[in-house]
Amino acid sequence: MAKKHIVYLLFAFITIFASKNPQISGFFIQPCIGYGVADYQDNFKTQQFYNDWVKSMSDIGANMLFYQWVSHYEANQEWFSNVYGGAASADFCFYYPNLIKIDNISVNSWMPAIKAWTLEDVSPIQRVLDAGEKNNVKIWLGLYLNEDGTGQTFNWWEAVNNNDINSKDSAIFRYHVRRSVDLVKDLALQFGNHSAFGGFYYSVEIANLGFENRENWDILAWLLDSVATEVHNLSNKQLAISPFFNTTLTPAKEYGEMWDYVLSKSSIDIIMLQDGVGVKPQILTETVDLVSPYFEAVKKACDKNGKSFWANSELFTNYSGDDENPEFSSSNIDKILLQMNTEAEFADTFVCFSYLSLDPFSVTTPFNEYPLFTRKKLYNDYKTYYDSIKNENNSQTISTIKSPKSNLLDEVRISVSGLNIAIPKMQKPMSYCLVSPNGKVVLSGTVKDACVIKVPVSYGIYIFMLGFENQTSAKQKIFLQKDISSTIYYKLHN
Repeated sequence: MAKKHIVYLLFAFITIFASKNPQISGFFIQPCIGYGVADYQDNFKTQQFYNDWVKSMSDIGANMLFYQWVSHYEANQEWFSNVYGGAASADFCFYYPNLIKIDNISVNSWMPAIKAWTLEDVSPIQRVLDAGEKNNVKIWLGLYLNEDGTGQTFNWWEAVNNNDINSKDSAIFRYHVRRSVDLVKDLALQFGNHSAFGGFYYSVEIANLGFENRENWDILAWLLDSVATEVHNLSNKQLAISPFFNTTLTPAKEYGEMWDYVLSKSSIDIIMLQDGVGVKPQILTETVDLVSPYFEAVKKACDKNGKSFWANSELFTNYSGDDENPEFSSSNIDKILLQMNTEAEFADTFVCFSYLSLDPFSVTTPFNEYPLFTRKKLYNDYKTYYDSIKNENNSQTISTIKSPKSNLLDEVRISVSGLNIAIPKMQKPMSYCLVSPNGKVVLSGTVKDACVIKVPVSYGIYIFMLGFENQTSAKQKIFLQKDISSTIYYKLHN
């Protein structure tokens, strides 16, 4: 192929790749005393503190905040019960709850302590909703999670640590459904009319462990539908959940089949798939992509069943690379943009875990995680990126209005299998170009007749571009992986 064709294709690749401009639409926060909740020091004591905190999210484009749970089981809080009363081990809430006792588990509220610390009788839920209203950020209220390490109650993780569901696991599932439904009723009554109330978040997390066996899929469908149905009956809100996957367990195809079945039998509204790159950074690098097949599989299941599919790109990283002995810290902008650009092939809404990784506002954080200077650096780096794409998108909008609509000239379908790329017969010669993630041209040429291109590279992620001379080139990301086949469609325009 002539050199000018390679330059032309690379220019098109850069233009199209940059035009995706994925950005973060929202953040998770895990509330605890001192983060998202007032404490005995100066953290989150005033409405102004909440306003400024939520504004720091809005300043980088966020319009959603997911408050991961409003109730979380806490054990042995004698320091609290000795002073403020109530059970020391209970489902503790970040507001004044009107909840029933279930299976001998009491309900308690942090509010007596918060009232003593702040000298005001206003709950963290009310504070964060009011801050959301002021900053045009919708607040999604998470429901309930039990992570009791004492082994005495209904620890969610114990129920899903393997695929054998026994009677104790079933009791844990039932408890989380009952408590979550109880919370939906209470929250809808107390806060349902607040203008900043965005929706509900189901705090339990689903992976390809716990429900991997097909005989367990109906249990998972019931677990999701039981709460989603009550959300729809009691409010005009949606219910979201954020599952994850382990690439060493169920293959992506089977994981997608599970979600296809479960979504067909449940009325949950939004799936926000965690990419897992924070815990296991090795599953997505410049040359390895084990993430996209799972995103593609779950995206297809959502599309088929009329559900919204969003991405949850993790904003922390594990510097040890070992999930048994992790060393967590704030990630860096290059890694996060790699995640988002990869996942933007499947999702256009990103709600990321968690704001703690780049929070420039809170001086102290739970357990002193993530030093302030690392959080500020990531925040400033992302803000630089956000400001640049905001300006670029504004420029593109102006130019789009002035430009005539392009006409579709052709559609080309190629097949990828292992290290072979099959191209059909063309009406006229077409240029092709295979580019590695670092921008190096690996292979290029011109084809007209049907052929199979054998790729002289190792398995990994590449960009494959096609184009006729004087036509806009199309680029698609392809995955050269052993024993995996896929079909890719190209639409070529003037």
